Amino acid sequence: MGLNYRKSFKIGKNTRVNVSKTGGIGISTGTKGVRVSVNKKGVRTQVGSNGMYYRDQYNFKNNSNTSYEAELISTDNISHNLPKELKAKASTKQWVLVLIGLFSVLIGSQNNSLIALFIGIIFCIWSLFCKDTRASLKYNIATFHFFKGNFDKSLNYAYKSRYIKDTEQVNKLIRLIIEKTSK
Repeated sequence: MGLNYRKSFKIGKNTRVNVSKTGGIGISTGTKGVRVSVNKKGVRTQVGSNGMYYRDQYNFKNNSNTSYEAELISTDNISHNLPKELKAKASTKQWVLVLIGLFSVLIGSQNNSLIALFIGIIFCIWSLFCKDTRASLKYNIATFHFFKGNFDKSLNYAYKSRYIKDTEQVNKLIRLIIEKTSK
């Protein structure tokens, strides 16, 4: 048996930053009965508690969703090559700020520097609320599901991306998905 530790820092009313011995950093937020957690392994959502609950986990490494029921779709007729204008391009400025935020969280947690930790958390939270970042994330998820052949989920995320920020790129993807599903 080895020595283990786990430390939680409360950063808001219902939000915590969790740090473990292995260098794992996670953020969890939610109220009693509803919780969302993000760490290096993936995203976990949980609804309900004490006996009856629903838990969903998305693993970053192998892109598997534990509560996802896969549909068997023939991918022979799917065009896996999106036109160049439909491929998402993330803003360099956004990625630089996100990387600065993650680096600050890492440095702050390793050196017990609350200022660096605070700056990192601010940058990470900013990236979640930035309109362009959220729209780009939804668009990338839509293209991911398009490639897997799950057109319903792809169309759903494309509509979410268009709701956040209406661009010609998203509208072209929506038209392409509708064209594929109408065949």
